[in-house]
Amino acid sequence: MHDRLAEIDRPRTLLPADIQFDFTRNLREMEQRARRPYSLTSLLRSMCSTPPSLSTLETEVDHELRALNPNRNVIGKLVPVEVLAQPWRRDLTITSPSTGAVTVQTTVGDQVIPFLRAKTVCGQLGATIITGLTNGNVKLPRATLGATASWLPEIGPGTDTDPNFDSITVIPKRIQGSTIISRQLVYQSSVDIERFIANDIANAIGVAVDNAAINGTGTAPQPLGILNYPANLSGNYVYSSRSANVTFGGPSTWANVLLFEKNVELGNVTNDGTFGYATDPLCRDKWQQAVKVSTYPAFLWENTGDPTDTFGRVNGRRAISSTQIPGSKVIFGKWSECMICSWLGLDIHVDPFSLAVTGEIRVQVSLLADVQFRYPLAFSVSSDSGAQ
Repeated sequence: MHDRLAEIDRPRTLLPADIQFDFTRNLREMEQRARRPYSLTSLLRSMCSTPPSLSTLETEVDHELRALNPNRNVIGKLVPVEVLAQPWRRDLTITSPSTGAVTVQTTVGDQVIPFLRAKTVCGQLGATIITGLTNGNVKLPRATLGATASWLPEIGPGTDTDPNFDSITVIPKRIQGSTIISRQLVYQSSVDIERFIANDIANAIGVAVDNAAINGTGTAPQPLGILNYPANLSGNYVYSSRSANVTFGGPSTWANVLLFEKNVELGNVTNDGTFGYATDPLCRDKWQQAVKVSTYPAFLWENTGDPTDTFGRVNGRRAISSTQIPGSKVIFGKWSECMICSWLGLDIHVDPFSLAVTGEIRVQVSLLADVQFRYPLAFSVSSDSGAQ
């Protein structure tokens, strides 16, 4: 069966170039001039030295990113998010007049899937990822009332109705993650070590962004996470609130599970391929043992049988479990309405001193990001535990 999320993973430019900037080409050109790939380990090594001194390529990249972010308060050095992205392609070819074509390693592929998709629950379920923002606050339009049509006689006036729009504003908020890396590891030059460190940094930020999308309080500077949006009462459909909650009141049943999708679709939300469930491992474990109906050997949560598939299936929809979701609550929604936005460049700061006695360094990574739900009505959440 064709998986719609494969289409969602394709890079897309959603905003004008003066607002959303794709840095990939710039990075490739700078790597061509330097005749080597951008190196995170080289950056970290230079920041650990006293005094810190960057090599030419990493300095050039830092300066260009600062020029694109003139009003940004940078603590450490700016790093392109492309170096954290997958797939990890290493096929940069440089042509030399004297020696011909020379292939060197590179971390940038032709198609860069934002690392925030691979490293977050919301991203994996199909959240809309907007990267490379440059100009502070950005307004995104939202339709609040669609156009309508009516049947008319062949001759006679009609009444035109236009859709109504408002907007949501994404505001850069500093989100910080940290990881600890062995000093000995940083001084290795292996390609695998480079990838390991990039993955560690991506995890640090990905977990923090995901937690905000799910649990954010909405109190400045945190975004408002989906669990903290108000819920409509049953039968109400205010688009700026979540759909009605589902209450289990005891062990989860098949009828409870079907209510999630019913609540969302009654608000005229249609599936674009990103309908999916998220809960914690305790609820997943319960649902893997709970039969749908006593006369049929099928369970609320089922695996696909493909050992490479990281998702389960609930009512045929993708399902994922994570400890980010508290109290075994269950979230169902159209995940493309979750918008994870990030501004150009990661701010990396290295502390080589506080853990020096153990031979380790602390790496703090800051990203300017925001999370908004364009239509919270596209989500329904359980009011109690699904693991009762």
